[in-house]
Amino acid sequence: MTQSRRRGTIEPRGDGWLVRVTLGMDPVTGKRARISQTVRGKRTDAQRVLTELLGKQDRGVPLPRSRMTLGDWLDEFDRVWSGPLAPQTRENAAQAIRCYVSPALRSVRLVALRAGHVQAVYNGMAQRGLAPATISNLHRILSSRLAKAVELGHLAQHPLAGAAPPAERRREYRVLSQAEARVFLEEVERDDLAALWTLLLLTGLRPAEALGLKWEDLDGERLTVRRALVRLAKGQWELAETKTRRGRTLTLPGPVSRALVRHRARQSQVRLQLGSEYATHGLIFASSFGRPLRWDNAVRRHFAPILARTSVRLAGLTAPEAPLKEDGRAAWREWAAHRGKVEERALEVTGLARMRPYDLRHSAATLLLASGEHPKIVAELLGHAKVTLTLDTYSHVSPAMMDQAAKRMEELVSGPATPRPRIGLGPR
Repeated sequence: MTQSRRRGTIEPRGDGWLVRVTLGMDPVTGKRARISQTVRGKRTDAQRVLTELLGKQDRGVPLPRSRMTLGDWLDEFDRVWSGPLAPQTRENAAQAIRCYVSPALRSVRLVALRAGHVQAVYNGMAQRGLAPATISNLHRILSSRLAKAVELGHLAQHPLAGAAPPAERRREYRVLSQAEARVFLEEVERDDLAALWTLLLLTGLRPAEALGLKWEDLDGERLTVRRALVRLAKGQWELAETKTRRGRTLTLPGPVSRALVRHRARQSQVRLQLGSEYATHGLIFASSFGRPLRWDNAVRRHFAPILARTSVRLAGLTAPEAPLKEDGRAAWREWAAHRGKVEERALEVTGLARMRPYDLRHSAATLLLASGEHPKIVAELLGHAKVTLTLDTYSHVSPAMMDQAAKRMEELVSGPATPRPRIGLGPR
């Protein structure tokens, strides 16, 4: 026996009752949306639940859609709720979902989703050898989307509260010491993108911010960081807001200003030669035809050779001299192989094999903090939203800072610091 009441029904189901409320057509999925709830007990209990659900619907209270699957919700989030996210963030999330959320998991009803469903996915990814950071990234993506489902009333509680992705190992980045930075900058002078690497090391800009700079952002020694270059799928790109969505103005160190002057002169010559074929984007760091630089190409063709030459000098090794053009291809192949072995050994000896281009940003912060610069200034330079992020990220520099603070305090209260006795057990 079935009783209908307005937009809801009560049907006998085993030793209880199935209460259903129709919510209409889902504008996103195109499917009929409804909720179902099984009630144990008497028919009057089911009638009370139906009345309560219909009352909530009349008051505009969101009700969970029982037929919606996880896949339906992920698609809806991408179409409707992902607008505030940065374009690259949306694209990276969509790619992670395509790669790691299987059709079987997508077909699970949203209201039936449990931590165990997703934990099984995490475990499978770990067994395939995927990095903990990749698994944690998927966990963050799913968690944020399911939190929105809870907020909208599609879920009573967050289903991933019990899921546990593997702990991420904090990457130990390789920063340049003061002496290493000087050698690096000397080797940078031989590169066509010398201004880019000098800027990254001496200002700590994010690579995407540097690639998004325009000449209009430069006013003498003042540089305003307003945007970042974002690479999208199928070769598309756009200039978006910075990571913190606010600009900042920097005073450029002398070496950066001089490098930019030389860089602009070279770029002007190229523009004159190409004429109308040169793109008019106004970018400081551009390809030969004025289009945005591809970061991976810049790293492979420019940064990697600079780092290799730097490591050879720091290791005290001698790279073989290049043969003459008339020596033939065999001589050039032999020279390239020999040089590669020397550079590989030098990179390992100096530890620069572990260094990424982004570590130039870490180097800038570490050098400034170790020199006694105030963390608030360093945070502003890096574009960190909070100084606590700067202090947490570069906590390894704090011992030197604490030593300097103790020395300053001693000088404040008792004059110039005197050598301190070494505290220990002494000779045995």
